[in-house]
Amino acid sequence: MYKCAFVSASTSSTRKSLGNGLTVSILASVSLWVVGGCTAAGGGNYRIERLNKASQQIAEREKRCIEVANKRTDQELASPSNNGWQIQDIREQRSRELSKCETQADHENERVSSSDRAEYESEAQEEGNARATVTRLIASPLSR
Repeated sequence: MYKCAFVSASTSSTRKSLGNGLTVSILASVSLWVVGGCTAAGGGNYRIERLNKASQQIAEREKRCIEVANKRTDQELASPSNNGWQIQDIREQRSRELSKCETQADHENERVSSSDRAEYESEAQEEGNARATVTRLIASPLSR
């Protein structure tokens, strides 16, 4: 579902000679849907919903990653044969794994943000181009 701005302009019908006895009737009427100005229904809610969904999925993967790391290291720590050094190594390994989970989630969030920024910039460029086209179309018949 899209909401779009409707632009309309009109001038009177004119006749223009193209030479060799050919005459063309020109009706300078411009009615355009400004496609670049269309936004998802709800004023951009689609983008927000998509970003929220992606963020939730990333957070769920990070949570699972943390749970797996904690479960694995908890099992290793529960072993009665571990000495002090082994316990320290297991704790350091847990810390590295948890850090890896966090780093991976940060990279995924940055990738989603970067993609969204690129899409936003592209839409803004398209909207600017559409507005410029409408302006030229409206101004063109009036300047003759």
